[in-house]
Amino acid sequence: MTTNPALLVIDMQNGFCSSRGSFARSGASIGAYGAIIPEVGELCAAARSAGVQVIYTRHVYRAGYLDAGIDMEHVHPRVIAERGLVNGEWDAEIVRELAPHEQDVVIEKKRYDSFLWTDLDLILRRLRVEHLTFAGVSTNVCVESTARTAAQLGYKVFVTIDATAATSRELHESAIRSLQYGFGMTGAWREIAATWDRSAVELPLNPEGVMPTDVVED
Repeated sequence: MTTNPALLVIDMQNGFCSSRGSFARSGASIGAYGAIIPEVGELCAAARSAGVQVIYTRHVYRAGYLDAGIDMEHVHPRVIAERGLVNGEWDAEIVRELAPHEQDVVIEKKRYDSFLWTDLDLILRRLRVEHLTFAGVSTNVCVESTARTAAQLGYKVFVTIDATAATSRELHESAIRSLQYGFGMTGAWREIAATWDRSAVELPLNPEGVMPTDVVED
């Protein structure tokens, strides 16, 4: 293997993915978030079986939201009203079905970009990771923000199309197309996981920027 891979699972927390979570209670459409839990679970299991490091992120805040930014104060004020994503509370925890294993790493973050003001980059470099596979939510927000930075930092970025989700299919597909354009490669998680066992991971997945569900006519 020419590169050392890791799996980055973004924000699969009760607040985002559960019907009882703060985002659902605030009116957000989170059905697609919950729907990918089984896919993310299988992907994590495949990573552990292949000896690939699994890294989770959790988007969390202090109880008084002193560390919150414009994303919460102006974009998601109703989540604050629902006391969402407060560190140490159920809403901020990773969903039970995807509970981290002892050997997994958990990164706590305050912003969309998982690299911003966290030790994610330090950990990846310590592990000599070069190849990052992305799963989680939301494709067009935290996944895309983190993937863009990862590419700029020199990591090989692979974004799963069936283990990521957004609040609408349109937002999900738009983010995937944007990432395909200049930041990484995309594909079904099984296709991407298969690269973990190859001698190289140069194979471009969806190199033309075409979604697998698209119909291409001559």
